Amino acid sequence: MASSTCSLINQEVDLDQLPKQMIWGKAPFYNWEGFWCSPSMVKNILAFQSHFKARSDDIILASFPKTGTTWLKAICVSIFECKSKGDHDHVAHGGGGDQTDELSKKNPHSCVLTIEHEIYGKDDSSPDDILSGMPSPRLLHTHLPYSFLPDTIKKSNCKIIYITRNPKDTLVSFWHFMISLWGPYPFEKAYDEFLKGVIHYGPHIDHVLEYWFEQLKMSEKILFLKYEELKKDPKGQVKKLALFMGRPLNEVEAEQVLWKSSLDRLKNLEVNKTGAISDFKVLKNSFFRLGVVGDWKNYFTEEMERNLDEVTRAKLEGSGFDFDA
Repeated sequence: MASSTCSLINQEVDLDQLPKQMIWGKAPFYNWEGFWCSPSMVKNILAFQSHFKARSDDIILASFPKTGTTWLKAICVSIFECKSKGDHDHVAHGGGGDQTDELSKKNPHSCVLTIEHEIYGKDDSSPDDILSGMPSPRLLHTHLPYSFLPDTIKKSNCKIIYITRNPKDTLVSFWHFMISLWGPYPFEKAYDEFLKGVIHYGPHIDHVLEYWFEQLKMSEKILFLKYEELKKDPKGQVKKLALFMGRPLNEVEAEQVLWKSSLDRLKNLEVNKTGAISDFKVLKNSFFRLGVVGDWKNYFTEEMERNLDEVTRAKLEGSGFDFDA
């Protein structure tokens, strides 16, 4: 049988030589460079690494799936818009007034494209045309581990904002999201796969630690956020985020950004109630579920909690990092 490969120019990955696992009982994923990827993901990553040209004022949002990506995108879009238009007084707090901001017209994932999926994953358009047509500063997103990012990002002056979330809530959110895409799947099986690190872009903790260690070396380039801290002190965290982006907010602006990007507002906007995102047929309303801390307690047994906590502690030992919940 012919070997299965993903190649681009002089780069080639022989998938048949990599560890393979079925995710969700149906999709083959391969352990490539320490992380689990589908064949299409490998192809897109190779293209991203070979062709992407960072601009010095790019802002790259990075996250493991289901760790606060949608909220982070919405917040950053609102910060950009607030500081570029100075329109924070035009929309009344609480939902009244002239709802003409970008988030009222487009889903956050249509506002901030995920590079490896919605730029290098499209067959009907040129990634270079999409990227070159974006005005500076560009706001982009990736789910990739830090080690997978192209050197042009690592060596440029562009900034990276990484958000993470405790593993148990991450798993529950991922499970619900995948059910909306691929249909029912026993939570126990999803848990076993997650525990072994076999998940899109997993293992989760390895992904987190790559960005954690890099931000310790380059705090001026990488901002590391915790979802739980964003929930606990939203205004303080948003002001810190905006300052890092070079767009400091006053009190009124911070409150307006938080309202515009709030889950309650976004899930009730008409633009997010129907339809799907791009070619992936991901329903827009699947991005807005609970957004709470501690939902995992409704799904985990004591043994599940104990085992995942043990794996998490072992991986984090000596790193100086810990999750808040």
